[in-house]
Amino acid sequence: MIDFDEINPLDWHNTRFLTTIPKHFSTITVETQYKFMLQWLTENTRGRIGITKEIKEGHDYLFYTSYPENRNKYLVGFEDDEEALFFRLKF
Repeated sequence: MIDFDEINPLDWHNTRFLTTIPKHFSTITVETQYKFMLQWLTENTRGRIGITKEIKEGHDYLFYTSYPENRNKYLVGFEDDEEALFFRLKF
């Protein structure tokens, strides 16, 4: 049986993974397989996370607000700075 302490309210209300990255999030650009990254984030973090595709044109960045499936370069935003550091050490 699952204890109430083990349930993450963000998962319960489906608000943990965002399709946009708010300005106050810490961001990291990473090249990896999407499914592997998503599995790792689900198992090892508890806060809110935003994942977007990243396309760099000159000095400007364009972000697409949908879950990326077919590219290997992502911009990942973390609400918790500690989780961002933990993710950076892994990837």
